[in-house]
Amino acid sequence: MSDCSPMQIVYVVTSAGQDLYSAMTRVSVASLRLTNPSVKVVVVCDTETDRALRAGKDPLLDEVDEWSAFETPPAPPVFRNRFLKTSLRQRIEGSYLFLDSDTIVRDDLAAIFAMPGDMAAAPNHSKEEKAGQIWEGDRRIMDEMNWFPGLDTYFNGGVLFVRDTQKVKQFYRLWHQKWELVHSRLQSYRDQAALNSAIFESGIACVVLPHRYNAQVITAIEKAYGAAIWHYYSNSNSNSGNQIDSFIQKTMATGRVDNHVLNKMVRRASIWGPDYWKSHSGREVIRQLSQGLTNAIESDQNMFKYCWQLRQSEMACCRSVLTKAFIDAYWSERKRAHQRLLGIFIRLFPGEMFKSPARDCLLHAFMGRVKSLLK
Repeated sequence: MSDCSPMQIVYVVTSAGQDLYSAMTRVSVASLRLTNPSVKVVVVCDTETDRALRAGKDPLLDEVDEWSAFETPPAPPVFRNRFLKTSLRQRIEGSYLFLDSDTIVRDDLAAIFAMPGDMAAAPNHSKEEKAGQIWEGDRRIMDEMNWFPGLDTYFNGGVLFVRDTQKVKQFYRLWHQKWELVHSRLQSYRDQAALNSAIFESGIACVVLPHRYNAQVITAIEKAYGAAIWHYYSNSNSNSGNQIDSFIQKTMATGRVDNHVLNKMVRRASIWGPDYWKSHSGREVIRQLSQGLTNAIESDQNMFKYCWQLRQSEMACCRSVLTKAFIDAYWSERKRAHQRLLGIFIRLFPGEMFKSPARDCLLHAFMGRVKSLLK
């Protein structure tokens, strides 16, 4: 199901002018132009943002095809942003793909517009199992609102494809009402619990987008390789080790999107710099991933595909995760996990087995066997 009109990509922007949110949107739009040059780019904003960006002559104004400003209730920026996001279908004509500003587009998006159904969205956190898709904050909102997450998939609202149909318009009205209810009762600006509750209650046909069209690379590092869209969850920390955050900070400082650097970044498999995995934050990520890998393998899950994807996306991370998981399983005498990790380790990083500290485990095991034979 498709039409002849150009692919329409829509952003909702709330900004004080040449700030983090403006810069993120400019970078996302620039990556979109590099990879999908024929698309139509639309920005929807509130009137306060419109005044601020025009007063500051923000370059974003000239980098999109259509600019639409709408009145919203007087409220903090995040409220105005979600107010427009949850009522977007009533403000735009034609099918569109909504993108959060903290996205980098790396490949052709035409396949999304050819999908069946009224709308499409990807699993939250880019996780396969529903238990890993629902963030604890959203779960609390669901509980407080007495909403039942009855769908098989808990969807992420950062990449949404929607058609211009009455069913979709009705769904958006319900989403907006539910979001307003969450805000009035819980003083929360989050819209995702309301999104999923509205999908469930409306019964609208929501197609599950493949992970590559909304690779939430902070929560699922292994999904970065081959992704058409990186959804990196914005971070104002320029020392995060995330090359995108650093690029955003540079764009803010210079006022210019360096397309040459951006093009190189889009074509890389990784979003982290080589030193990140040696930092405190990187080591903590490795610790968590290695613990999760060991537990999954011990519970009979086949984790080779996960490790292979992680190796393609972040080789240094995968090597460190497997090394730590292998060593920890050995010294904690989790024999089942250790043997399975050994098999994956040998297949993916055979040379690492002869380096310390993995080598020390093998030597210790060998000496233990020798001693037992000599008894």
